[in-house]
Amino acid sequence: METHCIECEEESTDLRPARGGGGVCPACAAVFYVECGGCRQFFPRDEAKQVDGVAFCVDCHATAFGPAGAMTEEEVEALVAEFVRLSAEQKALGDRVEALKEQIKAVAATRERVGNAVLLGSGENRVTCSYSIGYKCNEADTAALERLLGEDRFAALFKQTISVNKANADKLLKSDEEDPELVAAVRAALDVVETPRVLAVRAKKPKEPAE
Repeated sequence: METHCIECEEESTDLRPARGGGGVCPACAAVFYVECGGCRQFFPRDEAKQVDGVAFCVDCHATAFGPAGAMTEEEVEALVAEFVRLSAEQKALGDRVEALKEQIKAVAATRERVGNAVLLGSGENRVTCSYSIGYKCNEADTAALERLLGEDRFAALFKQTISVNKANADKLLKSDEEDPELVAAVRAALDVVETPRVLAVRAKKPKEPAE
């Protein structure tokens, strides 16, 4: 059985149990060590995590209060400062990205489309501007359309905000079984809306040679 203090190496018959093995004498324990409120072992005072005046070793503190609770006030301050800084950078980057997207959309509008998309740039720096098609309806025409279509069919085509269910509208417009006058009335009330979408083109990874 170890009878020497791990701090001063003096022999003692009244050692306090220390984390990691061995023990510390009462004099060293009073000056350099503190008893953990969890495992009840002594450990260096400068490693203590204080909670409501109770000292915990790192392991017991992490077990009782979780990884976040093991942070010192300085670590919390650094964490918050980094978050605030990155949040500001993220907003600035987001604003710049949106501005660049609008410029790219404007350029793409002047270029020829291939497969309903425009490819800009070259090499590893390329983007596509693709277009999705939708409809919007003139609110002045909706009352007449509702009378013409009937309440149920009108509700299937138009949402309460007068936005249009494109799938149902396309089905009606392309149907050969519908009344031509009805189809013509719906077509006249709809405006085609294009929504451009800009995406960066990722470079393809080179294929690894077959062994």
